[in-house]
Amino acid sequence: MKTYKNYDFHKKIKLLQIMQISNIFSTNKLYYFIF
Repeated sequence: MKTYKNYDFHKKIKLLQIMQISNIFSTNKLYYFIF
């Protein structure tokens, strides 16, 4: 149970990182469109 919870936690962190990265890319695209 503990290891499963830990795994889930790591998965969430990974997902957050991926979302952050994609967010950065999308804002970059926005900047490209603006400039």
